Amino acid sequence: VQTVALPISAQARTQMSSWALRKHNPTYALQLAQEAAGMDPDGLAAQTARGDTLAANGRRDEAHQAWQRALDIAHRLEPATQTLFVPRLEAKLRK
Repeated sequence: VQTVALPISAQARTQMSSWALRKHNPTYALQLAQEAAGMDPDGLAAQTARGDTLAANGRRDEAHQAWQRALDIAHRLEPATQTLFVPRLEAKLRK
């Protein structure tokens, strides 16, 4: 069973990516999310952030690939934990 914990630097980049999106800087957000995903390719949060920032940059096909990867990772979590992530990721994939 996989955990949700990220290496500190990948986690920090993921959080900064979300902040950059809220501050309407999708280009910088994408850079941070790409770095986070590169550092932690099996990280649920990193792949979700990558999908979110790709979508914010108009790159929907790539966003769907990142969200699908995140969903695949989420399905490897314990069932109780899956309920926190799977529905949200499935909703993103339906967009």
